[in-house]
Amino acid sequence: MTIIWAGGEDLDFECIGGAPVETAYYRSSYARCALGVPVQRTATTGMVTYWNTGNIFALANFWLSARCADTSYCSPSNEDGNSFLVRWYDAAGLPRLQVSGIPWGDGNRGNSSLNGFRLQTLNAAGTVTTIATTTNGFVDNYIAKLDFHINYLSSFTMYVDGLAHLTFTGTLATDANTGLGGFSLGQSAQYGSDLNIGSGAGGTAYWSELIIATTDTRSMSLQTLPPTGAGATSAWVGDANGDTVNLVSFNDGAGITSASAGEIELFTQGGTYTAPYIAGIVVSARAMTGSSAPQNMSLLLNQGGTTYASPALALGGYFAAYQYVWQSDPSTGAPFAVISSMQTGIESLT
Repeated sequence: MTIIWAGGEDLDFECIGGAPVETAYYRSSYARCALGVPVQRTATTGMVTYWNTGNIFALANFWLSARCADTSYCSPSNEDGNSFLVRWYDAAGLPRLQVSGIPWGDGNRGNSSLNGFRLQTLNAAGTVTTIATTTNGFVDNYIAKLDFHINYLSSFTMYVDGLAHLTFTGTLATDANTGLGGFSLGQSAQYGSDLNIGSGAGGTAYWSELIIATTDTRSMSLQTLPPTGAGATSAWVGDANGDTVNLVSFNDGAGITSASAGEIELFTQGGTYTAPYIAGIVVSARAMTGSSAPQNMSLLLNQGGTTYASPALALGGYFAAYQYVWQSDPSTGAPFAVISSMQTGIESLT
């Protein structure tokens, strides 16, 4: 089993158009918030509010898992393929594949059983082609488990709560593209309102617990464990208790700093989850550097009293998201059995 990437908070994504962090429609025992995408007019402008990962993987066969409560609605006259529930990009950042909502007439407004989806490809010129549809949706105001299995050259399946919902067999590729590298989270604009004036739009899609993996994600969940206090080592300047690095919505004016290489900062975690199976531990940070500061960092996991470091991660001169995935317990080489004593952190490197 290989976890490629996982996240569910605003530090994990690029925020496009001022998308909000929400305190509704997420599983509180797993997540601290949801990423909101409110409805906007889309016929001429396209999506103006969404969450984007950037180029984080290079795969042709993979799974994406998410929790989503989609309460969005929009007039079909404002929705012509420019909106998307999820959109995937190639390595160059061009949109290549998306799932979007099917616009319905005024008579179907608010009827959740008729909220359908379309699978659409996009070529380099931006031309959208629908290749599969389903007339069934998922219930409004409900946190659905969505899993997307993409084999880019042969098939696509979207699962809702573990059941196949939207399927296609055949290549998804356009032009000479052979793989995908990132994704965006939007809203489906599933059903109409005020068709007579063409301006009705409202609601929000709420996203949490995002996972990219190369194996079946239908049984996976993502639990976010923020820092809860000072760990075994505290060498960075700032808040050793974690209060400025565990914000539900990040603040680049807060945080901790290091002016010298080799400084370690560890934090305790609040998790006690012990199985049936922990697929991996993902340590994430939002970081940057200055010209006279250390230029690299490692993300850290302290397990069994020993600190283990990720490979060196090169920092830029602007804040960006970084993460490293431990697939097994580095203290034993076996799958993680317990994380109640685990600490995570960061080390400055030359």
